[in-house]
Amino acid sequence: MPTFIAGFLMMSVLRTKLRHLGLLLALATIGAAALGSGVSKPDLMISEDGVLVALEQDNILATNRERPQAFIFEQWQTALVAFEHQPPTMLVADSSLPKISKAERRRRLNNDEQKAVRRAMEDALDRTMQGRFACQKGAWCVAMLENGAVLVTIENAAYLPPACDTANIVVTSIRLRLDHCRSGATLYTGATLRRTGSVEMDLSGDKPTVLTAFEDPQRPWTRQRTYDRRTGTFGAPIAPVSPVSDNAE
Repeated sequence: MPTFIAGFLMMSVLRTKLRHLGLLLALATIGAAALGSGVSKPDLMISEDGVLVALEQDNILATNRERPQAFIFEQWQTALVAFEHQPPTMLVADSSLPKISKAERRRRLNNDEQKAVRRAMEDALDRTMQGRFACQKGAWCVAMLENGAVLVTIENAAYLPPACDTANIVVTSIRLRLDHCRSGATLYTGATLRRTGSVEMDLSGDKPTVLTAFEDPQRPWTRQRTYDRRTGTFGAPIAPVSPVSDNAE
């Protein structure tokens, strides 16, 4: 950073040929940051509201949104030096799948509906390239990660049971009362992400390396993130034990 500042000042202040040296210094600093930082890029990023999820592969960012929120997405692109965007493949509407509106917050799928959604998710995974999202508009998205794990994002809590049965990682912006799936799949919800902030995951090792924006939400300047409106307390656990059913909200 000091080298970049020095280069910028040389370009701004000098009027001789030396100002070109400032440009070289600035470009060298940017190149070093992009190529020689020594820090591996995360493979998976989740925004702190759970709405946007991105996969990084070969300097391409694949997302679960056709038009990702610019404020967040552009920061990811800059930080990862990955400026090519791969939007999701939007699946053709399937009349055999349940239709759930956003107003149906407490809708639960019956067994046949859950089976139909699971089959649709599995079929979408079979027909989608690794590291890319396939989405049923307004319902769910699926992606196969580089390490073979399955990622599912859902728009409505009704899809939680088939998502948990299908995926290794489930993400939703909804503030559920659960913090993990009964199936053992990792679950990120609007409630858990409010505590941790955004999440990034490195999948290159035997076990995923997970980093969150807030490692200690009990600090005074982040403690408000742990406030639970249902109980009126700070830091109350979301769910201390495995749920009997993944249908719970």
